[in-house]
Amino acid sequence: FARHWYAYPHEQLSALPPDRYSVVFFEDLVDNPGKEVGRIYQQFGLDLSDEFQEILKEETINSRQYTSQNNYSLEHMELSVEMIRKEFGPAIQGYRESQSFREQVIERS
Repeated sequence: FARHWYAYPHEQLSALPPDRYSVVFFEDLVDNPGKEVGRIYQQFGLDLSDEFQEILKEETINSRQYTSQNNYSLEHMELSVEMIRKEFGPAIQGYRESQSFREQVIERS
């Protein structure tokens, strides 16, 4: 069932023109949320207000100060590396090949 949440978006996005969606890489969003949100707004021709930019700055600071008390492991989630490779291999492979994919996404932005 969980595989659907990875495979389905890839299938749907591949049918759309690039100007109809934006791919957000988790690392980019975590590293610099303001920049990433600004990129998305720019891609879709939206204005990013000064007020919203200030909120993004504040939330970035808050999130960087947060430390989770959770400690998850594959075993805790009843998963294994082999199970993940089997179930999500195609989606993961798509992102592994994604240095070029990532560059294509960034170039379209």
